Amino acid sequence: VTVMSPSLAALDAAQQLLLLRLAQNYPERFTEVGVVVPDEVMGRVIGKAGKRIATIRERCQAEVTQREAVQNGERLLVLKGSVVEMTHAMQQVIAYLFEEAKDGGQQREGVGLQ
Repeated sequence: VTVMSPSLAALDAAQQLLLLRLAQNYPERFTEVGVVVPDEVMGRVIGKAGKRIATIRERCQAEVTQREAVQNGERLLVLKGSVVEMTHAMQQVIAYLFEEAKDGGQQREGVGLQ
């Protein structure tokens, strides 16, 4: 799913609805979600010395790992846990991505969820 909106509120609402629907339809099997993140903003999500990703793990109690590039210029961030944990972790990731755009980084039109 690709959400095309410059609005943090719209993106947040879309990801919550998506996670809720998946959890309702596949409660036993829905334990992880992947977020495709452009290389140029992945550092903003990870933070210096992995500090931000560690904060996400601690605050949200979700497992957060990075996988090999999905395509050139993109990486896959995998969030594992309960629906609540994954939702909170996703909110943090989205906030960091929008913070990058707001701070003068390249504006992204969409963030892909897998």
